[in-house]
Amino acid sequence: MKQEEIKSLIKAAKTFADSYNDARRAFWTGYMEGLRRRLHGEGYMPDQHELLSRINPREEIDPHRREEARGYRLGLEGVTVEEASKFEPLVLPARVPFVTHTLKFPQTNPPLDDRTKRLLRNKAKKLQPYSRPVILVPDVKGRRDDGTPVPITTLGQWLFGVPGFRGHITVVAKESKIEINLALPEDEEVRRIVFDLFEAAAKKIGLKSVGLKSDRDL
Repeated sequence: MKQEEIKSLIKAAKTFADSYNDARRAFWTGYMEGLRRRLHGEGYMPDQHELLSRINPREEIDPHRREEARGYRLGLEGVTVEEASKFEPLVLPARVPFVTHTLKFPQTNPPLDDRTKRLLRNKAKKLQPYSRPVILVPDVKGRRDDGTPVPITTLGQWLFGVPGFRGHITVVAKESKIEINLALPEDEEVRRIVFDLFEAAAKKIGLKSVGLKSDRDL
């Protein structure tokens, strides 16, 4: 990657960074620093490089440090701004209190049972949207039995839950159908991503959708 290309990417990324005042700003700041490291080589900010390289984004509690580290790695790899924007975290409310949508599927033969949610999660984990990074507002965490906090860093964790955080999906297995109840924010991008994720995961366990019931109908 040529020097002019890297400088152009940094300029474009600065526009994104300047438009945010949350952890998305840290994401793009880290991305720019990764590009600068790529441009100037190993002598550029070695202490910062060591610090950001050690952070595990799936385990880091602080969302700003987490996103800075993720952005840094993308910049270091020379990923374009267009590609990096696909990894920009979604901003989600920590809790949506009411079911807003229900996905309905005819029951399979043999019928699925109370294990359906676990089956869906296992399939969803293998799909890219499950791992889409998220920022929660306010920033909340799960908690293990020993009191250790569990950061919620992906869309899948927010949907299905982690220890100490119940998530935003319930699955009801009935005699004739399976219902997936979702509590989603009003953001249309988030809803589209979630619907696509569940349609794909459901298909993998033999379910075929017969329609979506929205909050306007509930």
